[in-house]
This record gives sequence, C-alpha cells and structure tokens, in this order.
Amino acid sequence: MNDIKQALAAARNRKTPSGELNEAYRQFPSNVQLGQLLAKHPNTPADILVEVGSRHPVELVKNPGFQLLFLEKPEFWNDLDRHAIGAICSMSQVPRVVVDLLLKDQDASRRKLLVENHSGLGLNDLRHLAADPDEEVRVAVAKHANTPPDALQSLHNDRSPRVRIALLNDRTPEALLAQMASDSDSGVRSWVAWYTRTPE
Repeated sequence: MNDIKQALAAARNRKTPSGELNEAYRQFPSNVQLGQLLAKHPNTPADILVEVGSRHPVELVKNPGFQLLFLEKPEFWNDLDRHAIGAICSMSQVPRVVVDLLLKDQDASRRKLLVENHSGLGLNDLRHLAADPDEEVRVAVAKHANTPPDALQSLHNDRSPRVRIALLNDRTPEALLAQMASDSDSGVRSWVAWYTRTPE
C-alpha cells in the first residue's frame, strides 16, 4: 500500500481487516488523518491503537473496541499521556470505564485531571475524591461545580489550609463560609475575611 489515498480508503472501510490497517499505518505512521481513522476503526490492532490513541484520544473513545482494549492490553492505560487523558475527560460523555480507571489510578495527577476536566463527574465520585490522600486532588474537588454540600462540609474540616481556602468559591453555601470565619488557621481566616461572599 504505497498510496496515502489507498491507505485512507482502507481506514474508512469498517470491513478492512487488521492486517491491511497495520500495513497502512506502517507505511504512513505520521499522517494525522490516517491516525484519526485508525483510532476509531474496530479492526485496528491493539499495538497500533496504543500508538495512535495518545495522539487522537477523542477518536479512540469512539472505537467500538475501546473497553475491550483494556482487557487485551491492560498496560494501555498507563501509556496514555496527560494530554490524552485530559482530552478524554473533557468530553461531554466520559465513558464509565475511564472514570473507574482514574478513580483507582495510583498517580494522583491523573485523578486530579479527572476532577479538573470532567464537568459531569458524579456526586458519589466527588464524595469519594473529597477523601483522596492527595491534597491537590482535594483542592480540585473543593473547586468542582458539582461537589455536593456534604462533601464541601467534609472539606471544610480538611487538615490542609489550602483545601479549606479552595472552598472560597461561588458554590460554597454562605453558612459554611460563616463557619470558616473562625478557622483555626490565621491564613484561612484572612482569606475568608477578604472574600466578598462571606456573610457579615
């Protein structure tokens, strides 16, 4: 397959076998359009999906075999870079398998990406992440638009002043802001006094 037009035609055809897709990719590994088509093609071999998936994560999630990929190549998830994970988490419909993988991810920076980029993150997921061992993750939860009141209350009692300061946002109830005015940390009290929504 020496012609890029042939390669693109093969990648557009949902019935093209994996061997031909492999050949097309090996001939034109840096072609962006081909990479996008291969990322969502149901017959693309797993090793190629790992390569094109990091460059085209949104297309990868549209691949009918996306969830099966984690069974076939569990290490695939670890090979995705921060950009790819952020792009997937920014989608309007983030696959549940992705949320579950990130909730259990040992890398705190990946859990933080989930909170910062997934605007539709569920209430129970946010409750779970409000108790995350990593301070940066808890700061992100404090700022998230969907964090429920009970999780905000638990973050108000967080050991980290940075997490408590992150509660100074439009979603924190005024009653909680009033409680924060008597925080044990003088830095938190100063921020609360400065914050315009704090009740008199």
